[in-house]
Amino acid sequence: MMKDTCAICTTKAGILKCQGCQVIFCSNDYNLHRTELDQQLDEFVNELNTFQGMSSEASTGLKSLLIDKIDTCEMKSIQKIKETAEEARRFHYQLQNLFNISPCLYSLRFFFSIDLNISLEQVISPSIRRLNFITKCSSNITHLNTIECNALAHSQLGHQCEVLLIIVENRANILNIIKTMNNLRSLIFQCKDDKWNNKDI
Repeated sequence: MMKDTCAICTTKAGILKCQGCQVIFCSNDYNLHRTELDQQLDEFVNELNTFQGMSSEASTGLKSLLIDKIDTCEMKSIQKIKETAEEARRFHYQLQNLFNISPCLYSLRFFFSIDLNISLEQVISPSIRRLNFITKCSSNITHLNTIECNALAHSQLGHQCEVLLIIVENRANILNIIKTMNNLRSLIFQCKDDKWNNKDI
């Protein structure tokens, strides 16, 4: 039976195995190998300490610049959120006013993208029975996502809707709409992934 030889001197029978690199050494070369590894580790620790010292000095100036940029972005984001919220409130107010002056309004067609979570949950119009979210203008096509479909299905307009025309991102949304909107009598839908061809029509 042949014994493993030392990876360094290749003459002596190897008796010790380095657990890190899985190499076999004789006792003399094993100690040399450990010394080399210790030196490499010390060099690495020294380089790391040097780098951390340099980065902490340089980062003091960078931190203030970074904090200033973050503050600026935060202020811009807050302003944008306020503007969006104000626009949503205005839209809701206008839509509700339209419903209030049109008590016999039967059908409602959306030609633009709106935040359905805000709009449809808050507006009230007991006469509307038909909702149309399909537009013929390709630049305005909005595919309702799962959150928007749920908002529609659980809104007052969704509960009283009898005729629905809608474009959705996912076919599973249609199943949820059918289960939730109990008064639905007619449903025309298109999914985002539908491929239409003139020959199909």
